[in-house]
Amino acid sequence: MKIGIDIVDIDDFDKRIRRSGQNLLDKLFTPSELINQQITHLAGIFATKECLIKIGIIPLGEWKQVEIRNDNSGKPFVFGQNGQIITNVEISISHSPKSAVAVAILES
Repeated sequence: MKIGIDIVDIDDFDKRIRRSGQNLLDKLFTPSELINQQITHLAGIFATKECLIKIGIIPLGEWKQVEIRNDNSGKPFVFGQNGQIITNVEISISHSPKSAVAVAILES
């Protein structure tokens, strides 16, 4: 089992996005991750992808190899670029007005 955790300061993240604009958004997120998302949610998705790097699911800098989605109940899951849910990874995302945190567990 591997565990990854990451926390993102939402104000800092928002400043980075505003400075870099659409180019950074396009580098970090898939088009569907960007639909109607507030900065707090995007920070949570980014934190999740950082966790996935830490546990070896995606290589550093390959942000769009996975997509973070939610099921009908709102539970997040990892969708791979092969078009399938990555079933051996559990993720959890939470945020406050100031920070977003994510945890990913890779089951052996």
